[in-house]
Amino acid sequence: MYTEIIPIIIQNYQNDMDNLNCDNPLVKFREQKELNDKIKSFFSEILVERGNRLVVFIDELDRCKPSFAVHLLEQIKHYLCDDRITFVISVNLEELQHTIKHYYGGAFDACRYLDRFFDLRISLPPADKSRFYDEIGLNGSYPSETVTKRFIENYNLELREITRYYRQVRAAVYEPIHESRNWDFTFPDGQAKQFMLGFIVPIVIGLRIIDVSLHDEFVTGKNGTPLIEILNTEEFNEWIVRRLLNEDESFENEEGKKQVTVEEKVMQLYNAIFVKEYSGRNYCENIGNYEFDANSKNFVISAASMLTNYASLEI
Repeated sequence: MYTEIIPIIIQNYQNDMDNLNCDNPLVKFREQKELNDKIKSFFSEILVERGNRLVVFIDELDRCKPSFAVHLLEQIKHYLCDDRITFVISVNLEELQHTIKHYYGGAFDACRYLDRFFDLRISLPPADKSRFYDEIGLNGSYPSETVTKRFIENYNLELREITRYYRQVRAAVYEPIHESRNWDFTFPDGQAKQFMLGFIVPIVIGLRIIDVSLHDEFVTGKNGTPLIEILNTEEFNEWIVRRLLNEDESFENEEGKKQVTVEEKVMQLYNAIFVKEYSGRNYCENIGNYEFDANSKNFVISAASMLTNYASLEI
């Protein structure tokens, strides 16, 4: 019974302007007032039966359509005058302000508007991601786990997104990364597959979650920025990016070697997987210890979609 009354409130107060445009607006407003009185009476009966305070929890209002969020807030104010009723609204306040501005216009003062509704604001401290990582098992130092954590930090994933993201990464690459002895990654093409599973596939999975357009640009060879943002960092420069160097290349100024930048090598890697067209004698490209070919792109996309024999949906 209690779960049915809130939808009734919302449904009957969707748009007051509709009432002004009807044949008999006074009748409509009278009906609304009668409904409002009935709801107040209902709340009073609950308070008498259940206790001296009614607490209504509203979660993730910032994720709703702007029109819905605004209408709901406007209807809540009808019950704010009753000290026995408390509304607890859990929101990302910055996002809710964007929602309000989207509805009323960019010049609208959403902050002062929301002050009409909130008597007390309590800001929760940032989540302890280290403890959260331990809770979901994201606490190792394997390549896929390191890239996953770096992606989370770089794109500010929320906790629920992190859980969904890491679950997909584990299903796609956990076994070949953690039990690599069970797979043949001996030769340069095999090492390339192992590299792509650990470093590229988690990025593709993450992009598909946060931004489909960016994901499509990435896998179609139009935007290698996400790979640069992840790999061109101090934590990867020493223990992985250096493995992309050929024998005649160096990141430092060394005699007899061509000096290259980390970004150049990362872009060469991106191009070898997602951009380059292989044909005839140009059937592969060697970057450091890795050999990439025409199948590399499809391999990454299939692995990210958990359509390879490396995937395990039981994890």
